[in-house]
Amino acid sequence: MQTSFNFNGLKFPNQQTTLTKQEKKLYDLIPVGKKSAVQGSYLAKILNVDTRTIIDRVNKLRLKSIGIGSTTTDGYYRFKNQQEHFEFIRRLRAEYFRRGKVLQAMENIPVENFIQDKN
Repeated sequence: MQTSFNFNGLKFPNQQTTLTKQEKKLYDLIPVGKKSAVQGSYLAKILNVDTRTIIDRVNKLRLKSIGIGSTTTDGYYRFKNQQEHFEFIRRLRAEYFRRGKVLQAMENIPVENFIQDKN
C-alpha cells in the first residue's frame, strides 16, 4: 500500500500517510516555498505549544520523509520544488560536516586538561 506520493525524491503526505493529529496540524500550517517560510515561534503560538515542541515535531515529520526545509532566519517551509530540496540538503550536509569536526575536537581533548576535584 502506497503511503505517500514521491516526485523526484520528494514525498508529500496523502490520506494514507501515518501522521498524528498534532503532526497533521503542524504540516498544514507550514507554507509551500522558501520565500513563504514561517518562524517556529509563530507556529508554536498558533498551536499553543513551545518552540522546542515545534522543532521536535518537524524532526519527526522529516524522519517520515516529509519534505520540510528551514532557514536560520526565515523559519520553516515545505519544499516547492527539487531546487529547494537540494539547497536544504546541501546546507544540512555542511552543518553535519561542521558539527562532526567539533565532535572530533571534543573527543580529542586530553584527560589531563580536565580540572580534578580535590575533595
